[in-house]
Amino acid sequence: MSNLSGKQWLVALGLSFASLGFTSNSVANQLVIKSVVEEASVTESIMGLGEVIAKRHVELQPSVTERVVAVHFSDGDWVEAGQLLVTLDQAEVRAQLAELEVRLVDAERQLIRLQTLQARGDVSQAAVDEADLMRQTLRAQRELLNVRLSRLELRAPFAGRLGVRQVNEGAMASPGLVITDLIELDDVLVDFNLPARFLLDVAVGQRVLLESSLVATDNLVGEVVTVFSSLDPATRTFAVRAKFTNADYRLLPGMGMTVRLNKTPRRLLRVPETAVVPMADQNFVYVLKPQADSELFEVERREVVLGAREPGWVELVSGAELGEAVISQGALRVRPGQQVKVADQLRQISEFAQ
Repeated sequence: MSNLSGKQWLVALGLSFASLGFTSNSVANQLVIKSVVEEASVTESIMGLGEVIAKRHVELQPSVTERVVAVHFSDGDWVEAGQLLVTLDQAEVRAQLAELEVRLVDAERQLIRLQTLQARGDVSQAAVDEADLMRQTLRAQRELLNVRLSRLELRAPFAGRLGVRQVNEGAMASPGLVITDLIELDDVLVDFNLPARFLLDVAVGQRVLLESSLVATDNLVGEVVTVFSSLDPATRTFAVRAKFTNADYRLLPGMGMTVRLNKTPRRLLRVPETAVVPMADQNFVYVLKPQADSELFEVERREVVLGAREPGWVELVSGAELGEAVISQGALRVRPGQQVKVADQLRQISEFAQ
């Protein structure tokens, strides 16, 4: 060997490589792992930030000026619709009502007596009509006093949770004075904003999911009740309102929430993320073209346009067809036009790793 010239050394080295099966146009023993371009149905999500608001929230105030004689609730009480909360001084109205009841009884007795006399022809019809008018007038006055009496009681307009009481017995209450507030929590609303590009993807009745680090949001599924079609010119967003059943009162007004809506499922073509090879601002896949009467495949590099991503997968918008085989592992070790061998299912892991 020591007597070989430099040129002879190069020839010998070339023959050695050739004997190992390395040629200029193929590497037959190069193993790759393949995947097939497949069709899948995916459901993409739209995310937004929202705030819980009460479905109904009122400040309770008296409609008349009168002294408070009794407060029938404590801070934060849960109350039913129609439950008595505050009683104002009713002494004067009740006295007027008692007097009126006496007068009404007398008027009805007088009417009956005149009707009996009129039947015998002892009094005129005009006298009977006058007595009947008096009775009707007294009844109307009684209704008016009952209305005044009802205004001296403050009752819950709907079921919910009360806030802090702002008055005590003996205080003078008047219109404009907030005695407490009442919030309905059986159902709550969540308001949130989404970018304008999603306007056509959101509709009334669509399911809405919540995520939060403040409370457990398991099984909290609501629905869109309002989509505001006007856009905020500053943020280019539109407002959405969803309703949630809040049976265990986990959601409280003012809480911030992450809102997720699922878009309508769509069909797409996808490949494993490992099958995509980025180069500069382009993306490629290596398609495996089967060779006639051979277990080898020829490598074809194709530029692809990518779409949506999900863990482990990426959408192919264009560049490959359904059912085509692509290299999912080993693409960086091959070149276009090269012939490769695909590892079978049982040997993929062990042989490819060697």
